[in-house]
Amino acid sequence: MAGTSARSAGVCGAAPPCYEGLMGDQRMDMAIVRIERALARIEAVAAHQPARPEDDGEARRLREEHQALRARVAEAISQIDELLASRSQS
Repeated sequence: MAGTSARSAGVCGAAPPCYEGLMGDQRMDMAIVRIERALARIEAVAAHQPARPEDDGEARRLREEHQALRARVAEAISQIDELLASRSQS
């Protein structure tokens, strides 16, 4: 493209980057989709990990912290979903 700097040529070749024309909502939706895919991959790997025998209180503490973190992440995702739903209704 004439007048296009080398910086604006992206993964799509000589054209401006594929994401250049996206609006804020679309970019946010794409980010959420990527996060959900990453979480699914992490959960799939975690599900296939062999169970470890409890060796001490440290393992139990880590599991409890992990569960608490999962609950916080689930709550954050729920809040994001509610925000997106309310935004699409307005």
